[in-house]
Amino acid sequence: MEKKSIHIVITFIIIPSLITAIHYDKVDLTFTFDLNTNDQSFVLGTHTKLPQEDVEIPLDRLIAYPYIVDVSGYVWSDANFQLEIHHLMEIEHKKGEIPENSAIIMYTGWCLKYRNLDKYFGSNNLSNTSQYHHPGIHSEAITWLSAKRKISSILSDTPSIDAGQTTDFPSQSILHSENIPFFLNVDLTSYERIKRMKKPLLIALPAQIQNGSRIVPTRIVVMETTNILVSSDGYLFVFGVIFLTLVFHFVSKLLIGY
Repeated sequence: MEKKSIHIVITFIIIPSLITAIHYDKVDLTFTFDLNTNDQSFVLGTHTKLPQEDVEIPLDRLIAYPYIVDVSGYVWSDANFQLEIHHLMEIEHKKGEIPENSAIIMYTGWCLKYRNLDKYFGSNNLSNTSQYHHPGIHSEAITWLSAKRKISSILSDTPSIDAGQTTDFPSQSILHSENIPFFLNVDLTSYERIKRMKKPLLIALPAQIQNGSRIVPTRIVVMETTNILVSSDGYLFVFGVIFLTLVFHFVSKLLIGY
């Protein structure tokens, strides 16, 4: 009876546990929101800017597969670098075309400066946005992404979608007019972990604030969604478990008669 109990434990507990023991990575892309800066010219913490108060962002704009645009190689020689259409086309040539309804993650590496505000904003006069120095996205690239790639949202690890020294914020205005949400001060310090994910899914969760500000704190996470039962690696794993189970049954039957 003892041998049969061991057999049952291994068959129905240990082997199935192998399937559920697989680790799927998940990354929080959120810098803590600082309410003390909400009424100032600059904002600290991951957030979105609404075109007007109490605008509800559709869920299909908040849950999407991300497409990473890495421009970190450009920004160190040009603090006010602007992502343009030709940059996007070069990236697509290497990675493939941006799928429809993608969430664009622009990684500049500027998030590495976040703990030093003077370096992050590129100025020691935080009350004057025209003196900021940081990367952004050119308004023509925003129009192209909206019209040609039909993106769902944009995320950036910078203080603004528009590059530093901007006073009229054309890129932000276009996104508002196209009802495309954008998220700023995104914590991309774990960028390499996102790159290693097989099929990441991005979820952005703006706070529900009634009669609030146009600036809304947002929690953003990216998680792997590769399903072990449908991925190629998953098939190999499951077949391996089945094979080991059959071997165990065969050997145990020979040795203990069960």
